[in-house]
Amino acid sequence: MNPVSWHWDTGAAAVIVAAGVAYGWAWRRADATTRRYVWWFVIGVVLTAVATMSMVGVYATVLFWVRALQV
Repeated sequence: MNPVSWHWDTGAAAVIVAAGVAYGWAWRRADATTRRYVWWFVIGVVLTAVATMSMVGVYATVLFWVRALQV
């Protein structure tokens, strides 16, 4: 396996998209939300995608230390 390999995880992608849509809907309805909170959410979404679809997710079942990084 390539150490920089990625794989498409449909379940994780669906959860990430659903969370983004829900947050966008809630953000549009909120009275005052600073941009700081939006950036923290975006950073969290990116980290979730990296943890589930990057080499961390690919090697999670093969190497234990990668699984330990994911948790």
